Amino acid sequence: TMEVGDEVYVDNLTVPDTIRIGDQYAITVTIISNVETEAKLSLFSGRTLKGEEQVRLNAGENQFVFYDTADENGFRSYRVEVQAAKDTMTVNNEYSAFAQIESKARILVVEGVKGEALGLSGALDAAGVSYDVVTPTGAPTSINQMMEYKSIILLNVYYDDLKPGFTGNIESYVKDYAGGLIAIGGDNSFALGGYRDTPLETVLPVNMDLEGERQIPKMEIVMVIDHSGSMSDTASDGSGITSLDLAKAAAVKALETLRKTDSIGVMAFDDFYTWVVEPQTAEDTEAIAAKIGSIEIGGGTMIYPAVEAAAKKLATSDAQIKHIILLTDGQDTYNNYDALCEVINDAGITVSSVAVGQGANVHLLQSLAEKCGGRYYYTDISQGLPRIFAKEVYLSAKEYLINEEFTPVIVNQNEILDVLSDGVPSLSGYIASTAKPTATQLLVSHKDDPVLTVWQYGLGKAVAWNSDATGAWTRYWAAWEGYPQFWKNLIDYTITDTGLGEDKMEVVQEGSHATVTYTTGDFDSDTKVSAVCTDEKGNTTELSFDPLSPGVYQAYLDTDEVGVYNIALKNEAGDKVVKSVNTATAMQYSAEYRFSGQIDSLSRLTVLCGGREITTEDEIFLPIEQAIRAKYNIGNILLLLALCIFMLDVIERRLNIELLAPIFRRLAKRRQARLAEVGAAPAYMQSVEQQTVPDDAQSAKPAKNKAERRPDKKAQDVKETQAAKKAQGSEETKAAKRAMRTKKKSGTQQKKEGPKTLDTNTLLKKQQERNQ
Repeated sequence: TMEVGDEVYVDNLTVPDTIRIGDQYAITVTIISNVETEAKLSLFSGRTLKGEEQVRLNAGENQFVFYDTADENGFRSYRVEVQAAKDTMTVNNEYSAFAQIESKARILVVEGVKGEALGLSGALDAAGVSYDVVTPTGAPTSINQMMEYKSIILLNVYYDDLKPGFTGNIESYVKDYAGGLIAIGGDNSFALGGYRDTPLETVLPVNMDLEGERQIPKMEIVMVIDHSGSMSDTASDGSGITSLDLAKAAAVKALETLRKTDSIGVMAFDDFYTWVVEPQTAEDTEAIAAKIGSIEIGGGTMIYPAVEAAAKKLATSDAQIKHIILLTDGQDTYNNYDALCEVINDAGITVSSVAVGQGANVHLLQSLAEKCGGRYYYTDISQGLPRIFAKEVYLSAKEYLINEEFTPVIVNQNEILDVLSDGVPSLSGYIASTAKPTATQLLVSHKDDPVLTVWQYGLGKAVAWNSDATGAWTRYWAAWEGYPQFWKNLIDYTITDTGLGEDKMEVVQEGSHATVTYTTGDFDSDTKVSAVCTDEKGNTTELSFDPLSPGVYQAYLDTDEVGVYNIALKNEAGDKVVKSVNTATAMQYSAEYRFSGQIDSLSRLTVLCGGREITTEDEIFLPIEQAIRAKYNIGNILLLLALCIFMLDVIERRLNIELLAPIFRRLAKRRQARLAEVGAAPAYMQSVEQQTVPDDAQSAKPAKNKAERRPDKKAQDVKETQAAKKAQGSEETKAAKRAMRTKKKSGTQQKKEGPKTLDTNTLLKKQQERNQ
């Protein structure tokens, strides 16, 4: 059998088929080893280490048991890893499995600021909804983690606070895995939260920009940025980022927020002011951003000349909205801004100010913002500065943040609104947006802006609630007795049944790929089955199923990576989704990395067939140096040669001449001489030597057939040849030779006339007479 070195591998990892919330269940690990050795056994769930043990492995099968508790519903993946002191291969040291925990739906609430979800939590508790609350940094970052929840609520969350793993997977979570998404408004959400041109805007049923009659007219923004020496102060978080670095990042963020038809200008000031970017349309964002990035630290601080120059420039603009954003961390010796404020107001310009740190002239900046119709911000040296500039672009239009009391109007009926049969409470504000053409508006504001909008996105559903859930705009709703049921209805709407039900799905691993077979009773001629598969690294593959038989569909999945694969399948009839299914499968290392009886059987087969086992040391891929001879068909050549011999034989017989006989006799003599050298002779030669010349009586007998005559003729020829050699040139030898030739001719004549009696004496006598 094949020799296997010290080897340890994971043979299996099993979890119960059915697990419910609150259950404690066993996870069994089977290790196979052919050597006694120490090892470390580790069990992971996702990236979380669930258990670790130092164990001793015996030769043969070893089983170990870990325990876990089902505290969350959904798919839970497991991966076991063994590290042995004595081991040869490591590719077979991991094994994966998954568990499906069943319970009532669980919801995730992501609050923008810690504690902001208190009001919503009370409503969810009253409605009996199971939920978890996290901040943006604690939001799930993979499909596996997201699938633990049936729906996700974003409560006034700023987009940049979310991790890339969440924003990168949220679209697939809703579209492919039938997850639900609810976005709740506030001053850090929707347009003000930076949702424009992001996956959130893609998934939600509303666009961030205002369109139609509410479309924002052309605007021109001028950013006046302090680059004095004090702006070189660094943040207290130890990042080394200066105030000027953040100011430049804020200007770029505002640039990205502007529409291509809007205009932007950037001015840097210290003792003097300089136009870094002359007012121009925001089309070439890369070139403008490069100019903003070129601002360097300067000298003192002179605010008034810079603001005055910016106001005069904006006064000549044809934009309907003109706005100045002033950022500084210093003081200005000139304090009489009243005349400048009148010029600014007369030109229809607004000014917002940002004070950076305690060294800024807070009183001046706050007064300037109040007198010029803008907003005042105070911030330390923090990462929140770009957010302020981005929000200012939208707030300068005075159309996005609506702080007015109104009663929402029901424009479409839905099960969500069943609780509103007795009337709709008033709201005190919302964030304006535009409903997408295929979305359904349920509630609208007094300005016909969407307040509650829903739609189906792929397999999942998304909801936009443009008001808040903190009580600032919804204090009347929070006091309403139907408030908890409203949120339960909203959540139930987003939850999609993704169980198999009576359908079946089978995944069979075959080497580096798997065969996925789906069987359903819901099918017709228009049925189309497709799926999306996501591995543990977030890589997504689309699968297209081919029909095998009525109701049976099959697809192939490449499984290069070992681990758990999530599969989201949808059964469609035309444009309608008949059923959606969420499941998973675990792909393992190839079975060839296990030692078993199969390897021994292969070795025995190799021996029985006369072959040999090829090892990794064999240079089997080197080119073959020996020459390779080509094969030729010589059949035609042999046929031609046989034809020539046949023609010669015919000529010899017809013309009574010897053409081939001498050649054959010469070959026979050479053969006889060669055999004599080794002490052997052909059997037919030995029998000839034992024969004598037949007497007259015998010769008088006619030959029975041609075969019987030829041996007598051969024996006579051999005997006469031997006698001729002994005579060595005597007359008798010569006479014998002549007699032998005469006899041959006589034999030829006999063939024509029929069998005759062989009379040697007569032949010799006639030959002598002819010679005389």
